[in-house]
Amino acid sequence: MFNWLTRFKRAEPAPHYSALKANPSRSLPTELEQQEKSESFTARRDSLQKDLLDEDQRPSIKAALFTMLVDSGGNFVAVALSGDERCIPVFSTPFRAADYYRALLNRGPRLQYLCSNSIQLLQTVRAFEENGIEWITIDRCPRCSNVSINAIGSTSIKAPDDAVVLWAIHKATELARAELYFAFAQESARAGNFQLA
Repeated sequence: MFNWLTRFKRAEPAPHYSALKANPSRSLPTELEQQEKSESFTARRDSLQKDLLDEDQRPSIKAALFTMLVDSGGNFVAVALSGDERCIPVFSTPFRAADYYRALLNRGPRLQYLCSNSIQLLQTVRAFEENGIEWITIDRCPRCSNVSINAIGSTSIKAPDDAVVLWAIHKATELARAELYFAFAQESARAGNFQLA
């Protein structure tokens, strides 16, 4: 009668799209790629970045904007670049970190999420440099194979405010893409192309 009490189902650490499990990496439609390379997309991204860095909306250097993955020993997850070079994946939300963990690292040791503000990120980046790691990547896609495209040299983060600007650049691109992709999906759905949408 109480058999259901003893059943155990491993819970997912964060919400996710089941469609990504079925088809984890599909290329963008050509039309969407072209729109993303357009001047109007660049203008929209720049406008969003300006808004994010505006005095009223600009995050404080003490705001927790970044998440990194660490093991139980306090070691940061590092990704191989070319040759001996490594980079540290940094995420703009714990959900993006959870997606990366679920997609690439769930078979390894159990990891923890370390949230940090811009001051802490700068200190961590300097510690990485002392250990020979001179690159970070923001919100690395766990379904894409080319890490070096999004790698950022740690020397470009000289002050906590540089980390806020880096966050704003990334967020503005993310928001502009979300607007573009949503509009494209709506158009495709209206045209009856639900698979593409």
